[in-house]
Amino acid sequence: MLNLLKIMLVSDSESIKNTLEVFFENTFELSTYNTFPFTDEFITEQKFEFILIDYLLFNEFNLKLLDQNKINTKIEKIKKSFPSAHLLIITNAKTMQEASKLFSFGIDNIILWPSSREIVLNSLKIEKEREKLKEVVRESSTAKRSYSPLNTTNTKFQEELDHLLKAAKSRSTILITGESGTGKSLLAKWVHLESLRAEQPFVSIHCGAIPEQLVESELFGHEKGAFTGAIKRKIGKFELANKGTIFLDEIGTVSHAVQVRLLQVIQERFIQRVGGEADIPLDIRLIAATNTNLKDMVKSGSFREDLFYRLNVFHIEMPPLRKRKEDIPSICRSILKKFNNIYQKNINRVSDDVLRVFNSYDWPGNIRELENILERSYVLENSDEISINNLSKDLLPESKELIEISPLSRDKLSLSQARKEVTEQFEKKYIVDLLIAHNGKLNKMSEEAEVTVRQLHKLMAKHNIKSKDYSISLKDHVD
Repeated sequence: MLNLLKIMLVSDSESIKNTLEVFFENTFELSTYNTFPFTDEFITEQKFEFILIDYLLFNEFNLKLLDQNKINTKIEKIKKSFPSAHLLIITNAKTMQEASKLFSFGIDNIILWPSSREIVLNSLKIEKEREKLKEVVRESSTAKRSYSPLNTTNTKFQEELDHLLKAAKSRSTILITGESGTGKSLLAKWVHLESLRAEQPFVSIHCGAIPEQLVESELFGHEKGAFTGAIKRKIGKFELANKGTIFLDEIGTVSHAVQVRLLQVIQERFIQRVGGEADIPLDIRLIAATNTNLKDMVKSGSFREDLFYRLNVFHIEMPPLRKRKEDIPSICRSILKKFNNIYQKNINRVSDDVLRVFNSYDWPGNIRELENILERSYVLENSDEISINNLSKDLLPESKELIEISPLSRDKLSLSQARKEVTEQFEKKYIVDLLIAHNGKLNKMSEEAEVTVRQLHKLMAKHNIKSKDYSISLKDHVD
């Protein structure tokens, strides 16, 4: 309930003052002013939850000519004087487009005037809900921003992440592709936390989990009576994410009608609630993800080409776990740390035998499958490390032979060519297994392999394998 909250109204319009006094009677404490009251004494004594400002008061700054310094100075002074207050602008339909430019100066929302009591109260409610979302983001940002799927020794993936970090600082739309379970949602959250919107809401929605007939309502909201069952106004995810980031997971599942709406939002930066006519301006960063090939969907006609190009401004592919097995040790440590916080246990490592099994497995379910397997073992484990005895038996049969040879890359090879290719595959997997088993200690590896350390160095250089990638002590606590 928004009871007994203090609201400041700055307007010289008697009509607006009188109307809002009626709207807020017995609900809010409303203080009205014709101009901005910013004496030091006033600021020290007064605390407001909301500040409503008549857009016409900005006319003296000639907004049409974008006198940015004057406007920005005025809004900065308001925000500095009342840092916890939500700042909303009251404007009419004719000046809505101009007023929306104030989002870039730090306002929180716009109230279209004339308005009803329900609409005004809903606008205040939206800001309170967005404040809760911002609290969640603040809690996340106080923790370590990088999660194990993003800590990588894979050179190609690291280069992609370096480029993405630069894109995070912009407002560019980002498209994340990759198999299920590779960490696309974690990457989206990481982008948000590294962006200039990190203190604003991060709103995530799984498009494929919503019934088709409700997707538009969930994304854009609806007005009361918009359809059967719409007994009251609903605020959509886009509105809740205003000034922050919205993450649309499984974007390839949305219908053509929703694709049209999304295209309009990206192009025009406005939305309309289902059943509504008012344009609601947005200042938002959009990140989309999919495990399907959108280019193929465009060719088949199931996904709009123009929307694809709007989404594909900056694209990153999340590699499957089977192509970045060198990251498995760090991912395991991070997952175990999370489980320790949940279950209040103290298991900080996996055994060398378990790591060997993990390294030989193909991980069709990627990081999500690894986390599920570790959770089962974690619950059963009574020692301070995950042992092979508590590993799922379904995993072991496929991992008994740790040195497997992949199919030959070409159909027609001479005997010498085939022998060379198979030998190189064997050498690489054999060395990686040794590194994991002996935690990167070359002297112990050479003893088991019955070769010199110098020979090991030559083989590792030949296959571009670095011992430091496997030398992390499994007995250390999780970072």
